[in-house]
Amino acid sequence: MIDGTGDTRRNARIFISDDQITRIDSLRGSVTYDLSDLTIMPGWIDTHVHLMSHFDGDGKLHRPTENESTSTSIIYGLSNAYRTLMSGFTTVQSLGSPLDSELRDWIMHTDLPGPRVLTSREPITIDTGDAVAIRTRIRQLKSEGADVIKVFASASIRDGGGRVLSDDQLNAACEEGLAQGLRVAVHAYGSDVVSAAARAGCTSIEHGNRYDNETIALTSRILHVDNYKLVFQKFREECAKPPYTVPKGYEPPPRLSAVSCPLPPRAYKRCVATSCGALRCSATAQPTPWWPRWLPMP
Repeated sequence: MIDGTGDTRRNARIFISDDQITRIDSLRGSVTYDLSDLTIMPGWIDTHVHLMSHFDGDGKLHRPTENESTSTSIIYGLSNAYRTLMSGFTTVQSLGSPLDSELRDWIMHTDLPGPRVLTSREPITIDTGDAVAIRTRIRQLKSEGADVIKVFASASIRDGGGRVLSDDQLNAACEEGLAQGLRVAVHAYGSDVVSAAARAGCTSIEHGNRYDNETIALTSRILHVDNYKLVFQKFREECAKPPYTVPKGYEPPPRLSAVSCPLPPRAYKRCVATSCGALRCSATAQPTPWWPRWLPMP
């Protein structure tokens, strides 16, 4: 059994009451279900999926410009959600479709099987408008039920991946998203855009390839990002506790210097071993219902 703390156990008994694990021990005794030939672990988390994506009858990827009924799209989404759950993922972050929120609610409020879904609904793009329009749209997305903000600071890689948002637009998106208590995931390619997103204080870089060593150093210092995979923010509850000892080599960015809440050293060391040095605690962070699948819970 992988228990989620970084440790493993063998010959463990797990006690469950009302769908909750109430106790784990290693004592001998009778069991209701013998899973000794299996590995038990916490549910996995995928921080970047598109549950509404699917192939049409012609075997080609469905495009948003092609006509499709809402019910058909939802059925495809439910199918993807079920397959995702059966693969071991109990939480996913789906970035890009307004129907994701309907899918999320169907799974949450019915017996339909699927993972917990966090959605950005529609992304912030160049078509959203200037900095003022971006702030307005983010507030609208929050009121519509978005769990996270997705920002296209670069074009699709199919279109060259060039920069499409200015510093003012990117700063507005990241500042407003965090002000609304939402994480801001930025689709970015190249050193120029990735660096701009890091300086803007965005939560994560999605994809983020084609950047140089200076950009890696900048993001590690400011955002503490891991290439492609979303990095984490520490729970607000931890910020209410006495501050932990700051791990050696950690220098919080100036905008967060007033917050004395880095991760416990044990978790920091694990994270350094598995990423590029992920460590973040923001005063605007909300209690986060997910954890990166590559990092054991501290």
